[in-house]
Amino acid sequence: VSVLKPALLPAVDEFRERVGGEFDYAEEGRRADEVKAFFQKRRDLRRRVVVPGSLLTTEKVLVMDWLD
Repeated sequence: VSVLKPALLPAVDEFRERVGGEFDYAEEGRRADEVKAFFQKRRDLRRRVVVPGSLLTTEKVLVMDWLD
């Protein structure tokens, strides 16, 4: 087991924070719904940009609309 050099600790902390956020499915669902609402308000983009909404979100599960 190697010991991490102190100079690398800020980078490791940044990585941990960013990667941890990627697995927060409840937050991802909220963000998807915000993006969908934004495009729904834009009449010029409403029909050209389709964003799936979240149907179910928990810490471990994110179910979104199916786009075909």
